[in-house]
Amino acid sequence: MKKIHLDSEQQVLLWRIVGAVALTLIAWLGGITGMARIIVYALALLSAGYDVIWKAVSNIFRGKVFDEHFLMTVAVIGAFCIGDYPEAVAVMAFYQIGELFQDVAVDNSRRSIRSMMNLKPDYALMERDGKTVRVKPEEVAAGSIIVVEPGARIPVDGVVESGESSLDTAALTGESMPRDVAPGAKVLSGSVNINGVLRVRTTAPYEQSTAARVLRLIETAENGKAPTERFITRSAVRKRLATASTPPAQLRSQERSSRKSTLRTSVVDSIRSKNSMTLCISSIARQRPEKCLASPPVWLQRISFLVREGGRTHSGV
Repeated sequence: MKKIHLDSEQQVLLWRIVGAVALTLIAWLGGITGMARIIVYALALLSAGYDVIWKAVSNIFRGKVFDEHFLMTVAVIGAFCIGDYPEAVAVMAFYQIGELFQDVAVDNSRRSIRSMMNLKPDYALMERDGKTVRVKPEEVAAGSIIVVEPGARIPVDGVVESGESSLDTAALTGESMPRDVAPGAKVLSGSVNINGVLRVRTTAPYEQSTAARVLRLIETAENGKAPTERFITRSAVRKRLATASTPPAQLRSQERSSRKSTLRTSVVDSIRSKNSMTLCISSIARQRPEKCLASPPVWLQRISFLVREGGRTHSGV
């Protein structure tokens, strides 16, 4: 069984949820009444979701009102105001449990991606004063000469000065076929030198190299939502709030109006179909069938289909 790894923030959140559940059980089963009971439930709610409430308030001041934090805050405050204290704590606790599972899954995915894409080498061989010294990739400046031995990973983007070899770029491009390079060819950091020794003149520092950019994208991919996802979240929250704020009588009235509109549309289509039949018969009677056949109505198309199917049945096809 694979062991679940929790970082410090996730462990704190887990203990907060456990504390909220414990306080809720104490207030529910401990026989506490009056104001003390409300205070215990309030502490349980703050233990489980004080950060959610704070994010909702801070987003309101920044103009970002409609998000999941705002919806959760409205839900728990509403439940608390009508006296459903256990329900308010349960809603916030289940939300935080879902967030915890999501964070754990995302972290596991990141670790798996980093293990498969170990793009950053531990060191770089740089020529300095006629000698080859081992330095960290971050210490390699643009314009330096580095030596890449067979089996080593290229630490920084550059151009081949001398040497010929083949590069494995599968970690960057997904291409399984090796890429042959010669003097003057551009090479990307993260590629593996398969054979031959290469002398490469770097064109950028490590922070601006391809491997560093890919790793930064992996690290920050989950820090912010995409614009489409933010739009969907705001739209969903607005729809839920509008539905929740609509009285039941008005919802039933809207449903009846929708049914009447559907029935009215069906009647109009039926009348149009009858009118089209009358016009088609009239055009045939006047010996001008092209008007009917130019744009045959639905009923005529159905009759033609039934006639064709009947003919096939009688002919045994």
